[in-house]
Amino acid sequence: MVDFTAHRVRQPLTVDFGGEALRLFDHGWRWIWAHPLEAPPGVVGDALTVLLDAAGQPLELYVDIHQSGGWDEAAGLPWIDDLYLDVAGLFGPGWQPRHLLLLDEDELAGAVARGELTGAQSAAIGRQADRVTGALKAGNYGPLCAVQDYLQSGAALS
Repeated sequence: MVDFTAHRVRQPLTVDFGGEALRLFDHGWRWIWAHPLEAPPGVVGDALTVLLDAAGQPLELYVDIHQSGGWDEAAGLPWIDDLYLDVAGLFGPGWQPRHLLLLDEDELAGAVARGELTGAQSAAIGRQADRVTGALKAGNYGPLCAVQDYLQSGAALS
């Protein structure tokens, strides 16, 4: 887990999220990253980012579909090789993800067209995004459960 709090920001960041204005960054807001410690080369996986407001309410989740990953000792942060496709969503009551969107399908298609990825790789990336979306809808997405446990454990910064 990487737990980042933005204590003071120059200007809040708001973006369009499927026709809904979504604030992503403001004073006192937190981003919590649940990334794999190690991801074997060539294996398609995922890494979660959860955004919480200053009161600790979960607002948004963002899942990067990736391959390979690890820990950068010099930076003290995890890294992944992003595979273009992402799953994003807003939170409803009780940490229930809602309004899930698949993002950057055009970037994935472009990578295939440029020969950076094969059709088989693209299909594997799509299957991983489908697994993530299904687990989020079912309420059993492991990384999200880990973030909730982390926050409930009291080990998290307040």
